[in-house]
Amino acid sequence: MHTSEFSPAQLPAALRSLFLEWQSRAEAGLPPLTARGFQQLAHTMSRVALTEILRDSAGRPVDFRLIYVSAALRPQIASDVSREPYSTQPGKGPGSEFWRAYAAVTRTGLPHRVSLPYEGPDSRYDTTTELLLPLAGEHGGIGYIMSGILLNALPETIPPWATWSSDTIPPGPRLG
Repeated sequence: MHTSEFSPAQLPAALRSLFLEWQSRAEAGLPPLTARGFQQLAHTMSRVALTEILRDSAGRPVDFRLIYVSAALRPQIASDVSREPYSTQPGKGPGSEFWRAYAAVTRTGLPHRVSLPYEGPDSRYDTTTELLLPLAGEHGGIGYIMSGILLNALPETIPPWATWSSDTIPPGPRLG
């Protein structure tokens, strides 16, 4: 599932912070992929990835390739799929929900909130909640997609004491 119709209030806290930081940079057009700009965006969230939009000689998008994965995300993805075009990866090529979400961001130039099945080595997770943000390329237009990624754990893998989220204060005694 992917949509460009969402409000910041509908995003989990980490994705909301990333979106608001991207939005503040997008007021004058798509934020460019610069070392400083990307580092500042990536600093707002620990699990981010950067995907390059591959184009043919006429400039039409034809594929996508992962070019950066944050250190916090690396253990949760299959290392053998990094840097290979998405069209060559099972479950990520043309026709997949993954491909449709990235193609929609490329086509519209709008951020998308995405929910995808988790495909990786860690059996504790079953889905992801992602925010796909377009970034300008070197020659104008969209050249990259930055992804903020939250991993959603299977209910049976969540310890009973972990019933609060990062958006709330854990239960405990009230002070004052």
